[in-house]
Amino acid sequence: MKNIGVKLLFVVLGFTIITACGETEEERRAKE
Repeated sequence: MKNIGVKLLFVVLGFTIITACGETEEERRAKE
C-alpha cells in the first residue's frame, strides 16, 4: 500500500512541475 502512495505522490509532483514549467514558458512568450 505504501508503494502505491509513493508512486502516486511522484506522479502528482511530476505533473505539477511540468504544469508549472509550461505556465512559465507561456508567461515568457507573453512578455516577448
